[in-house]
Amino acid sequence: MNLEEYNMKLFNAINGCCHHHFIDTSAVFLAEYSPCLFIMLVFYLFFNRKHKEDYRHPAMFATYAALLGLFLNLIIGLFCQHPRPFMVNLGRQLIPHAPDSSFPSDHATFTMSIAIMLIYFKPTRLLGGIALFLALLCGIARVFCGIHFPLDIAGSFVVGVVIPWLLYYNKGKIYPLNGYILARARLK
Repeated sequence: MNLEEYNMKLFNAINGCCHHHFIDTSAVFLAEYSPCLFIMLVFYLFFNRKHKEDYRHPAMFATYAALLGLFLNLIIGLFCQHPRPFMVNLGRQLIPHAPDSSFPSDHATFTMSIAIMLIYFKPTRLLGGIALFLALLCGIARVFCGIHFPLDIAGSFVVGVVIPWLLYYNKGKIYPLNGYILARARLK
């Protein structure tokens, strides 16, 4: 069995799971609105006055990771066109979506980038672990809802791991940018 056959077989297994109103509704919510939850989390961390010094930098790094991850997805999408499952009449589609390239998933990259970045910082490690679980659910939900293949999500997770790793291990070069932004916004 080649990779594409395995991708379709795994898609059918996830997308073809038992369909129950509560499960479908939960999957649609996770697939569509997980990024909103992650944005609220980053805003909470950034504007939390109680622990502003502990949480502000991780929130800024998480923002950078998400934006760079989405930018890398844009570049990958220019060179790697892959149809969505509904474009090849495969599975059941629970969410309307434009018939554009499915690889990699922006939702999964966005959520994974933020989760992994938060895990790197000690004060946000627990929240990052919870966010990682939610990012995994978001990725599975995107497949369950019929708008991505499993390999789209796997590719997103690779981007969502590599970008935070690069940022974290170059954090010494990025902290001055954070200081500049905070000073200009009068938040320092």
